[in-house]
Amino acid sequence: MLSLLLQDPNYQDTEDLIDDVIVLFLAGAKTVQSTTSNIIVTLLEEHDVREKFLGVTEPFMASVIDNLMEKMTLEAVDELDYVKMVYQESMRRDPPLPISGTQEMTRDVTIKGVEFRKGDPFWIMMKYVQNDPKQWREPERFVPERFDPGSEWFLKPDGTRRNPFAFVPFLGGSRVCLGKTFAEVTMRLTLPLYYHYFDFELVEEKHKKKRPYISVGGSESPVVPIKFITKRKVLDTPNLSKL
Repeated sequence: MLSLLLQDPNYQDTEDLIDDVIVLFLAGAKTVQSTTSNIIVTLLEEHDVREKFLGVTEPFMASVIDNLMEKMTLEAVDELDYVKMVYQESMRRDPPLPISGTQEMTRDVTIKGVEFRKGDPFWIMMKYVQNDPKQWREPERFVPERFDPGSEWFLKPDGTRRNPFAFVPFLGGSRVCLGKTFAEVTMRLTLPLYYHYFDFELVEEKHKKKRPYISVGGSESPVVPIKFITKRKVLDTPNLSKL
């Protein structure tokens, strides 16, 4: 990413470059943090999804555990389609950023009958876009198969294909979030590791009764204490114990 920015003629100012690199890591790190927390909380509630998730990640971890540093590559984790579907569904139902930053048009324009005046601020509500009942079947449910092209859940309630902008946790186009790739790659690598080494338990009873939603920005996000229960010791893993 840094090498691409250095080649961009728009990044001739060092301060601008530093600002965007900081945004990249903050955007990626905070979205990973909130999405990971939401997935952990959700899988404590969705037992069938959790079992299917572990049914994919545990055989994978068994195949790479003898040499994680060399075998757990981006290419290898990219084959874990169900892991990708789980974190995509989490970002759909509980987007890490429920609302975009302030946007504005550079000129007066009318889109689908809606008039936007130059300079007027507006926001995109990703939370509502991604839970639109016209685009998603039973949007309140957690169904990773929504991202499986072979599943009926991949389609709208009327059986047609969803609008490509029905899923926009990082927005899109040339202004897509700088942290998108960083966040997605990190999730693919960390989720199998977390569930290989730990089980999880909610600490507070109120969170067991009503699932909390952790987000960045928008309304204040709740503090959700989670107990990590060790299944395996990291130091027992070959190669990692030598680091």
